[in-house]
Amino acid sequence: MLSKYSYEELFVQEEKTMEAKKLNELLDLFNTQADSVKNRLTDLLVTVSDERIPDEETLKSFNNDMDTLVSEYDLLKNEAQSVLAVDEMPKEGSKASAYVEAINNSKSRLIKLQLEKAKAVLERFLKVKSLIAEYEAVLSPFKTKAADVLHEISKENIDDMISEIEAPAFFLEALDTENINSPEGFRVLGEINKYYPMQVQWGLAGGQYFVDESVDTEEAFVSSKEKVREKASVEDAKVEDSSEKESDSENEILEDMVEDGHTTEKVAKIVEDSTDSSDELDLEQKQETEEVADEDVQLGILTATNRVKNSSPSASFR
Repeated sequence: MLSKYSYEELFVQEEKTMEAKKLNELLDLFNTQADSVKNRLTDLLVTVSDERIPDEETLKSFNNDMDTLVSEYDLLKNEAQSVLAVDEMPKEGSKASAYVEAINNSKSRLIKLQLEKAKAVLERFLKVKSLIAEYEAVLSPFKTKAADVLHEISKENIDDMISEIEAPAFFLEALDTENINSPEGFRVLGEINKYYPMQVQWGLAGGQYFVDESVDTEEAFVSSKEKVREKASVEDAKVEDSSEKESDSENEILEDMVEDGHTTEKVAKIVEDSTDSSDELDLEQKQETEEVADEDVQLGILTATNRVKNSSPSASFR
């Protein structure tokens, strides 16, 4: 289960992949062919030891078996070469089993497995839907983040981004749990509570989420991005509209002043005086505030002093 291991450990302990299985199958074929060649060699040694030479048919069969053995060795080597990094490849002429061992111990293979697993989780998570608008809305930010991670994650940054897969993976585990009201279901919901708001937990417990296999993950990513852009555009439009209204209002005032007979120079002077007056007003308000604060402090000290004086006679009765 997901809770037993960290995600790094989970990926490491994953069952053998197709590459490893294929290499083991190739190794089995190589060993079977090698046994056949060894048997033919034994027959040839017996023939030669008996001071005879093998017939043409025996030599032909032996050569065919050797060609097959070499071909299977090359196939095994090439398969390993397609998975392993250059510095992970066994040296030339190594045993056939060395290529399989190198695959099992390969860091590049592990990274490839992690990347495949991470992308599969994220792509499936992006296909999650709810017919209830509220449940869909509360999950939407998490799907947007998952889409971003899906397009950013790579072999180069998998170690740094692997933790970003935890929340989507736990969500899918909860979604796949047959009985969410079982002890196992409660455990998974406890994990969900660490990553998601309570509404998501309610949606999972109520069976309100499902995986829509018809959803294209690329379209889901674009859709999520568009929602973010639309929201940002609306906010920008509001700010721009507000600025335009304020500017229009100021222009209307200036136009009215010009129409009333003020020259352009006078209007500019009025605007400048208005700005200076506003600054002076702010300064006066600040000074008044400071004076009031000083009076409050002095009053507080005076009040505290009077309290001490008024309370001191009582001390003599003790």
